[in-house]
This record gives sequence, C-alpha cells and structure tokens, in this order.
Amino acid sequence: PSMVYHMASSHEEADLVDGISVPSMGILPGVEERFSFTNLLFPTNPEPSTMSGFAVNICTSVLGALILAFSILAVQGGIVLWNIIALSLIFTVCLVLVFIIWRQPESKTQLSLRFPCCLSSLCLVYLST
Repeated sequence: PSMVYHMASSHEEADLVDGISVPSMGILPGVEERFSFTNLLFPTNPEPSTMSGFAVNICTSVLGALILAFSILAVQGGIVLWNIIALSLIFTVCLVLVFIIWRQPESKTQLSLRFPCCLSSLCLVYLST
C-alpha cells in the first residue's frame, strides 16, 4: 500500500512540474531586450518576451482610451474642422497601435477558458431583450 501511495504522489509531482514549466516557456526570463522602435515593429525573437508583453499591454490600454475619445468626439463634436482633424488623427494612431500589436510574437500556450462563439452571441441576444 505504501508503494502505491508513493507512486501516485510522484506522478502528481511530475504533473505539477509540467504544469509550471509549460506556461513559463513562452517568456524567456534570462534574455534582456533593449527598447527600440525597430525592435518594436520588427521583433527578432519569435517567442514572446517581457518587453513584447509590456508593449502589447501598453498599446491595448492606449487603444482603449483612444477609442473612448474617438466615440465621444464623434458623437459630441459636430461637423467642424478641428473635430474632423482630431478624429482622423485618433484613427491614424489607432491603426499604428494595431500594427504594433499585430507585429508582436504570439504566445503558443493554450488558453484555459474556451467559450463557443455561437453561445456568446445567444447570451448577448438574450441579455439585450
């Protein structure tokens, strides 16, 4: 009985080690990258790094704020020259940010939460009625 217990506990420890090492393989802890616009637009490393993750986080935060500003200006600004210039400038910056996010290396780790698209649309229809 004690041998079976020992085998089971060693098997769980192996699973635990595998579970910890797989997600951390995506970000290389020892590689230090210096920030440059060339490295931001054309990353040399095919694996995600701390800098690329930080760049994606910052870009998505700024993108959300710009979309909010675009929405407010589009509704409240009216058709005046300064508003059209501001909207076109915000739109251009949003395109640049989307390009920066698109150029960053993609993580190969599997997502733990999967939600079918058809089920989410059914939930949205149900909530809106």
